[in-house]
Amino acid sequence: MKLGISSATFFLRADTEDTFDLMRELGIDICEIFLTTFSEYDEKFAWYLNDKRGDIEVHSVHAYNLAFEPQLYNLANRTRIDGEMYFKKVLECAKIMGATNYTFHGQARLKKKSKMNMEWVGKRTEDLWQIANSFGVDLCFENVHWAHFNSPQFFEELLPYSPNIKACLDIKQAMQSGVDWREYLKVMGNRLKTVHISDYDKSGNTCLIGEGIFDFDTFLKTLRDSGFDDAVLIEQYSKDYRDINHLRQGVDYVSNIMAKL
Repeated sequence: MKLGISSATFFLRADTEDTFDLMRELGIDICEIFLTTFSEYDEKFAWYLNDKRGDIEVHSVHAYNLAFEPQLYNLANRTRIDGEMYFKKVLECAKIMGATNYTFHGQARLKKKSKMNMEWVGKRTEDLWQIANSFGVDLCFENVHWAHFNSPQFFEELLPYSPNIKACLDIKQAMQSGVDWREYLKVMGNRLKTVHISDYDKSGNTCLIGEGIFDFDTFLKTLRDSGFDDAVLIEQYSKDYRDINHLRQGVDYVSNIMAKL
């Protein structure tokens, strides 16, 4: 397993292109790049980021998903095609930076009791995976409490129609969905490509890794024993740490656990 960080950790603290220097300061050499807005989905900006990253590996990209990802499932052709335009822009950015994974949220749950046609959603997801694959990128569905993938059941029902889909596990989002992370891990299996980690207290408030109640020893050992050997990425909210030295404590906390495995 490789410990890295998402540039989303520095959101509102540094521009995307400046996060690589912060990663180097933390001793991080693998990351996820969070492209925060439409102007960052530009090919020229991706080449600029690629120059800035140096020897830091970009494992995955993550877009400001609500801007277009829900429209990838829209029944209106023009709306869906426009969504694909931005989707492909982000995939081109991923290709330029050498990223092989796209962290995907998909549709938001605007209506909690809305009924989905899982066959249509699944086949559409497979189409999106095929588009991503044409750029050399895997589409990795992330469990998110406010999106349709807020339960393991969704992923299970998706698989017959989207056999190539991969997964991203977020432990904070599992807590916010009221689901044990182990249940997600069961259905993701060897499709798991990316893991997002942070921490939270007894009240469910997010906090810096090592300052909450999450059992990282058990979690990381379970990941290792399951055969997972990919990127474990720190994804903190900027409010959860004071400065980079405070953030470094979280990095060191996980590093020490991984070193003992």
